[in-house]
Amino acid sequence: MGQYTNKANRLLTQAEAERRYCYGTNESQCRALLRLKQHGKLVSPYHNVYVRTDYFKTLNPIQKAQHLARTLTLIHPHWQFAGPSAAAMLGLNVPWSMLKLVYIATQHSIARHAEPHLRRIFIPRPKRWKASGVSVTEPARTLVDCALRFPFEQILGVFDSALAKGLLLESQVESVCTSIRADTSPVSKLLRYANGLSSNGGESRCRALIIESGFAVPELQHKFIDPRDGRKYYTDFLWQRPDGRMIVLEYDGLEKYTNPEMAGNRSTWGVVNEERQRESALKRAGVSDIRRISSAEINEPDLLASRLEQAGVPKLS
Repeated sequence: MGQYTNKANRLLTQAEAERRYCYGTNESQCRALLRLKQHGKLVSPYHNVYVRTDYFKTLNPIQKAQHLARTLTLIHPHWQFAGPSAAAMLGLNVPWSMLKLVYIATQHSIARHAEPHLRRIFIPRPKRWKASGVSVTEPARTLVDCALRFPFEQILGVFDSALAKGLLLESQVESVCTSIRADTSPVSKLLRYANGLSSNGGESRCRALIIESGFAVPELQHKFIDPRDGRKYYTDFLWQRPDGRMIVLEYDGLEKYTNPEMAGNRSTWGVVNEERQRESALKRAGVSDIRRISSAEINEPDLLASRLEQAGVPKLS
């Protein structure tokens, strides 16, 4: 068994270096990898696909989806990834909940597949696009397929990030819509509200919930200058009321406090203290009211709506 384990470990090390998972190409390799999995050394995110348990824990869902796509491309060179799988390879802000399944394009009728984690999207003549060496559907088709399968609040971040990366061309998206037999009104709504200034998927989801709750669309990344020292500050969401009041909503992702890279090696207290200084500067610059919402709290749309109403955020007529 030691010889087989050594071979398996070499395969695993090579796979990690190539930012993918490992798979067995013959019976002895498959047996060795399966044995390591049975001993808790490996996990199997897909049939005959393995990864070291410790390495797997270091990856976030986007990275896991990318690793899996690179692996499945080697096993199935003819596969073309689609929908959320393609969006992940294109580097878009895909909600992690959308990455539990693998999506590929097919030109044939869709039938049930033995692999429970695989979904096929029927595309008669798919245009091919390369992303990190993996074949994916073109960005316009990828965006449309995502928009037709998931709610507005989950997909707005995908469209926002595509716009920021220069991958969202409205004419191409509309061309895809005219070529398919489906109600594409969800796509039209996303095109109307997409904004490349959104900083991350959490802010995009927050803005989507604001829109869905009937409030006026906020201005993103408005620049304020502290009159005391001239420092510049950019706000997540801003509403300027007719009476001159300016209302700011700041989205606080948990990473701001827990991710050392985003915190800049500051303590939680340091981050909070900096936010207080920021709020004081914004008020000196003319902001009337500042409200904060956390990533956990946007899971309660009624709470968000209540806070916006209390602040006097205008609603659409």
